[in-house]
Amino acid sequence: PLTFPSVDGSYYRFKWQLLGGEATALPEQQTLVVDPSALVRNLEATMQELRLLLHLFQLNGRQLTLLRKVDRHKEYFRDDFRAILQEHWQSDSFRALRFYAQPDRDREKVNLTQGTVIESIVTQAEKAMKGEPYTDLFLTAPTGAGKSLLFQIPALYLARHHQSITIVVSPLKALMYDQVTALQERGVQEVAFINSDISLQEREDTLHRIHQGEISIVYLSPELLLAHPITHFVGERPLGLLVVDEAHLVTTWGRDFRVDYWYLGHYLRKLRSHATTRFPIVALTATAAYGGAQDLVFDTVSSLNMRIAKLFIGNVRRDEIVFDIEAFDYEDNHEQAKLKQTKTRVEAYLSAGTKTIVYYPWTNQIVKTFELLEPAARRKTGKYYGSVSQTERKRVADSFKAGELRAILATKAFGMGIDIQDIEVIYHHAPSGNLADYVQEVGRVARDPGLKGITKVDFHPKDLKFTRILNALSAIRQYQVRLMLQKLAATYQLKDTANLEVSVEDFTYLFPKADIDQKVKSALLLLEKDLETRFGYPVLLVRPRALSSIAYARIAPEGEAEFMDLFGEFAEKVAEPSAPKAPRKLAVPAGYNIKPIMKQKAGGGGAIYQLRLDKIWETHFREESFPIAQKKFFEKKLFGELNEHVLPQLQLSVRLPRDRAEVQAELDGYFKHLEAALVSFGPQTYFTRPQLEQALVESIPDDSLRRRVTDLMVTLYAGMPQSFGQQRGRRRQQPEVDTFLQLKRYAGGEPSMRFDDRAYRKVQESLAKKWTQLFPKDDDRVYTGYVTTDPAKNMRTLKLAYLLETFQMGSYELAGGKHARIFVRVNDPEALISLANSEYENTVIKENQQRQAMALDLMEYFFTTEMEDSARWDFIEDYFLGRDPTHGALDARDGEDEAAAEDAEAEELDEETAFGVYSS
Repeated sequence: PLTFPSVDGSYYRFKWQLLGGEATALPEQQTLVVDPSALVRNLEATMQELRLLLHLFQLNGRQLTLLRKVDRHKEYFRDDFRAILQEHWQSDSFRALRFYAQPDRDREKVNLTQGTVIESIVTQAEKAMKGEPYTDLFLTAPTGAGKSLLFQIPALYLARHHQSITIVVSPLKALMYDQVTALQERGVQEVAFINSDISLQEREDTLHRIHQGEISIVYLSPELLLAHPITHFVGERPLGLLVVDEAHLVTTWGRDFRVDYWYLGHYLRKLRSHATTRFPIVALTATAAYGGAQDLVFDTVSSLNMRIAKLFIGNVRRDEIVFDIEAFDYEDNHEQAKLKQTKTRVEAYLSAGTKTIVYYPWTNQIVKTFELLEPAARRKTGKYYGSVSQTERKRVADSFKAGELRAILATKAFGMGIDIQDIEVIYHHAPSGNLADYVQEVGRVARDPGLKGITKVDFHPKDLKFTRILNALSAIRQYQVRLMLQKLAATYQLKDTANLEVSVEDFTYLFPKADIDQKVKSALLLLEKDLETRFGYPVLLVRPRALSSIAYARIAPEGEAEFMDLFGEFAEKVAEPSAPKAPRKLAVPAGYNIKPIMKQKAGGGGAIYQLRLDKIWETHFREESFPIAQKKFFEKKLFGELNEHVLPQLQLSVRLPRDRAEVQAELDGYFKHLEAALVSFGPQTYFTRPQLEQALVESIPDDSLRRRVTDLMVTLYAGMPQSFGQQRGRRRQQPEVDTFLQLKRYAGGEPSMRFDDRAYRKVQESLAKKWTQLFPKDDDRVYTGYVTTDPAKNMRTLKLAYLLETFQMGSYELAGGKHARIFVRVNDPEALISLANSEYENTVIKENQQRQAMALDLMEYFFTTEMEDSARWDFIEDYFLGRDPTHGALDARDGEDEAAAEDAEAEELDEETAFGVYSS
């Protein structure tokens, strides 16, 4: 029979023959086996295609039989796997795991041993090696189910029987280190990891051992894999298996989204486009929803460009866990009341000797709770969150496992890679994510057979505000993506080439207090995805590059000769020292000696050199990794005693398309329009971004330009109020330096702001001075200079550059930064420029926001609705199997009626097409 979708392409060849009018391609009888994943992922399109096929066969008097594929897993695995288990895990039997038999149909489960799953993985790898059709594998299994063993034994078997390599892509360096160390302690010597922390010499030694066949299991970070061709790691050896651990990080709507995980999909598709590169992908995660509004399984399969995947959807139900959910009431301050309640609960659990994890959304809530605890309670309690040192985290985890500590106050950072069997209670100060996050955290309780676990929450609907704020803080905004789109269009028009390289530093002003590398890559990815969905083809292709090897530094005269003696082979002078500034004359009161108080350096500083940082690293700092050497350079820690004479710089180029005077007049005009709009609100009136845009309608009638002006002004010149001094006994507030729009403290929703006219005058004055510095003469149109890498010190210069480009009065480029550069291929310049000049809104961002809002509604329903424990587990199972766990209770939401109609159609079509069953 033919299969749909097709692994070997046979169905698609059959379909194109029919569409091409080849009547002979239509057999008298044809059986078509439909994979259930096609019905879950895209029901409407699948049923439309099947209906068309049925009609075609009926018109021609032929018979088409539709069978629904059902995987019947036979409990079988080869003895070699048990031998590896005995050799390295000292066990004679594999653990039994429970999976959903037909997750698209019901909650029925089957027991499969780890050995059976291992057999399935190895079988697909061997099919790929033989040139036969093969599938990828996607597996979910709860925390503590032994997921790592499911790919580690196949990796060892494939290495010993086929001399192939397994690459394991892992998101966390600590997790990578722990897994490699654990394998080595079990006597597995053919395993290693490569990440940005190891030195060049260590990396070269590891690669040599891989190429020589001494190492066959390689743990890599996603960014490192993306930076090199696969042959860099495997040499001439075959790649037998590629494992993506913690695969849920690939989904763009998750708050834990890792952009390099998403780029893996492109990398793997390109890698497997070569006929000689054949290997299955195995993607694993603890919990993932199978279809439905919160789908993660098929989103991940699609993002990783996996072939038709064999799915193992693990059981999420844990009837040994009891839900203890109480409504929480409070008076006065919600946050203070929550802290006191959590303190009371923790001390009660400690008094009873109950081993407890307390999960929090925010780090400062952990610190405050710990401070509230009685001294005796503190001695039995540990803190675990991201900014705690690795050494301290390990001490806390080990002490908790040994029973020396009885409670851990933690963010979600505690759990991944932690194996503790006897936890009795999980208490949530407040939920910190969606239902999948909650279930994963709850799943860390009562892993010991026979142990009953409790998950306790004192819940008030206001508790969800912490998650809302976290979502808002991590979200990429529409205006940020719009400004990035405009930057790409401007860069294309300036360079007139489809292949662009942009610097992460070009977008510093959009993400001033964030992980800018992750934010910029993510925003560009959202652009790429949205434009491909809109147009049906990739308008943009975005790919991260390796870290930049070119850097710039100002070298002081007193250290110049020594620096050039040591590193001159890789340094080229690109600018002479600027003329020193005259020292400022300071008014000094009589009798004061100013010398001990202030040492004033003359301006100028030294010549600018372009450095080949990669060559300096290879020649002089091989004992460190390049990312660490580069980081030290930008932190002024790389060159030892010479550090005080070497100041890292960025090269800034600004170009004007017209005469200086014409551009200046146009810029002044925009600021006059802006001032008039701001003054119209009154001095103490708060307003929102949309209201400001509306106030500019008369003076800037062009919709696209008006939105662009609003977006940039709010981005560059809005800030939180800063306290300074005292005035008549009250703290006086002014906006942050170089801002004139004072934001209200964040309370969710659209931020509001008010206008500070005095701050506005200062900003105007500083801009005028900066303009004269960059373009002092009437015929100046190009500026090339060097600025410090500290954005706070060069922000006025950069803001002027941003303004000129956004208003299409100039262009700018930054080079020599510490972040990776990004390659952008513009396949359709007209579409790009058209959207940049429109009121563009990114649909992916809108869908992500809707998913997050829906997830919070579901959480509130779960915690506020009375249910027995069994009903709660039914609710959770329905959620993870892609069904509406509220059974219509939240149908008031837009789009719910449509979803219900789709479910009804699915049942009708299922009867109409009369699927048989095909067992495999």
